[in-house]
Amino acid sequence: MPFIPDSSVDLVLTDPPYGANVMYSELIDFFHVWNYKSSIADLIGFDKPLSPKDNEIIVNSVAGKDFLYYQDGITSVLIECHKKLKDNGYLVFSFHDKSLDSWKAILESISAAGFNLTKCYPVQAETRTGAHTSNKNSIGLDIMLVCQKSNAEFESSDIQDYDIKTAINYTKDFLINVLDRFQKVEAELTIPDLQNIAIASFFTSIKGYCFYNENARNKLLMALQNLLDNIDEIASNYEITDKRTGWWSELYRKKWNV
Repeated sequence: MPFIPDSSVDLVLTDPPYGANVMYSELIDFFHVWNYKSSIADLIGFDKPLSPKDNEIIVNSVAGKDFLYYQDGITSVLIECHKKLKDNGYLVFSFHDKSLDSWKAILESISAAGFNLTKCYPVQAETRTGAHTSNKNSIGLDIMLVCQKSNAEFESSDIQDYDIKTAINYTKDFLINVLDRFQKVEAELTIPDLQNIAIASFFTSIKGYCFYNENARNKLLMALQNLLDNIDEIASNYEITDKRTGWWSELYRKKWNV
């Protein structure tokens, strides 16, 4: 973005693709084809029968795009964000994914671009009218990831059991706090929601995750996976929904008599 001076921006707020969660361009084809038939198609940029897909930054095995492709694409975007941000500026973006591979790719991108993940904030992202989440055990929360430019040099190192235990305890406390706040407003929370929150808070508490050696990373991921596998125990005193409700769910039940 050469038209924006370097080190001039206070805040970058964005919403990148979520790994393999959504095939955006394929979904766009549903309305793209109609716009292509429009008499003003060329004027509004719909000059091809289907949406362009070659440069789309997603994970799509059919198109030969793996997590490394996704990671490299996100990194290139975040490097440009780093260039335009002031030293005390913020990069904030929303993300959610049940796949640890997607989260690891995002963390690598954040680190490679020169940022640290400093905070995470769960926010309600899906309404109860969403056809793609209603009547499903799906994620309805996004996590706002807050990053700042890294001002510290990290060295590849091992990790102590105490540090892992501290991260797990931080994640549990964070999760309980979120459960308290969201259930006061009767928000629907699923197990995938809780796992998504746990992943974000765990990696927020581990500073410089990408700079640990392979042995340390494996220890961290094993501890995190164990937490995710038993997250229902942490939430045992809270009302957790199995499937989201909403008008679409009611329509679905009437249609199929379920």
